[in-house]
Amino acid sequence: RWRFRFRDLKDDQSLLPVLLDESSAYLVHPNGEIVCLNKADGSIRWVLETDLPVAGTPFLWQSHVIVPFKSNKEMQLLQV
Repeated sequence: RWRFRFRDLKDDQSLLPVLLDESSAYLVHPNGEIVCLNKADGSIRWVLETDLPVAGTPFLWQSHVIVPFKSNKEMQLLQV
């Protein structure tokens, strides 16, 4: 077993659902940071920091993580 903890998760925030594929776990912070972990050992594969708050539940589509973000008065989808 392994654990990952975001440094700046506030008490009033909760993590979004963890997304899993064959070899990776994707964690999305409500403030927009996306972390990809190796499912087997919990090591960090990559981190993507955005400056946009998450607007909805992220999901996997084919081999991509799709995250909806709030941007001004619009919603944008980020494909990773």
